[in-house]
This record gives sequence, C-alpha cells and structure tokens, in this order.
Amino acid sequence: MKGGAGTWPVSLWSGRVSFRTHPRTAWVCGVGLLVSGLLLTVSLCAGAYPVPVPDVARALFVGTGDRLAVHFVNQERLPQALLAILVGAALGISRAVFQSLSRNPLASPDVIGFNSGAATRAIVVIVAFGGSAAQVATGAIGGGLLTALVVYLLASKGGVHGCGWC
Repeated sequence: MKGGAGTWPVSLWSGRVSFRTHPRTAWVCGVGLLVSGLLLTVSLCAGAYPVPVPDVARALFVGTGDRLAVHFVNQERLPQALLAILVGAALGISRAVFQSLSRNPLASPDVIGFNSGAATRAIVVIVAFGGSAAQVATGAIGGGLLTALVVYLLASKGGVHGCGWC
C-alpha cells in the first residue's frame, strides 16, 4: 500500500491488514500507550498495602510471591485498573462518535442535555422506587437514551445533519 503525502503506510499480519497513518498520530498514540502503561503500573503498586514493582510483575506473570501481594494485585487492583481503562476508552469513543455525528468538534453530551436527562431519570427512580444501585444505573441509562431520542427527533430533517444550514 502506498502512503499519501505526509502519511506512513502500515501493514500487519502479512498484508491482511493495512492502513495509512500520520506520523503525529502514531507518536501521540505511542506516548499515550506508554503513559497508560506507566499509570497502570503505578496503580498496581500504590494503595493501603504498597507492592514493589518486582513483586507486581511476579504476581501478574508468575502468580507467586507474597500471598498478600498476589491477592492485592490480581484480585483487587488489576480488575479496577482494567475497568478504569475500559471505561475511559468507552467515554473517548462515545465522544468521538458524538462529535462525528454532529459534525462539531466541540460537541459535548452535557451541552445537548443528555447528562441532565440521565440525572433526572436517576432522581425519579430514587424518589419513586427507593432505587438500588442497579435500578438507578438502569434508570440513568434509560433517561440518557430517552433524551438522545428526543433531541434526535427534534433535530432531524430526513436524516442526520450537523446543522440546519449545511
């Protein structure tokens, strides 16, 4: 695959996957991955029971070492850290999709009102039903989706448009 001006061709798995990327994008992604890896290591080490980096590596890759270190790293901190990474990635992807659909690089769900709809529905669930954590979360998701649907129906004119004059 030939790259365009200012792009790098990338070919993976014997050419089955190929794409072009800008050098700046590659560097930003590489630095982001490096910083994420460092922060993951710090989050696995830090806490009420501090675990040194060699013990973290031993607990992760071999599963041996201090019994408390293995427990805290594998059972407590690793699931929380991976969940934080996945939630952050999901938020970033959702923001990118939202900005792509609205064709506005400054678009944000809180400006449109999705956060207010989710919060309102969560409050209604708490007041009306007493609300367990699962009920409140489900209500908030439903409120956000309902608000998204209402905004979409009010803004649509035969399809998805970024603005009224485009």
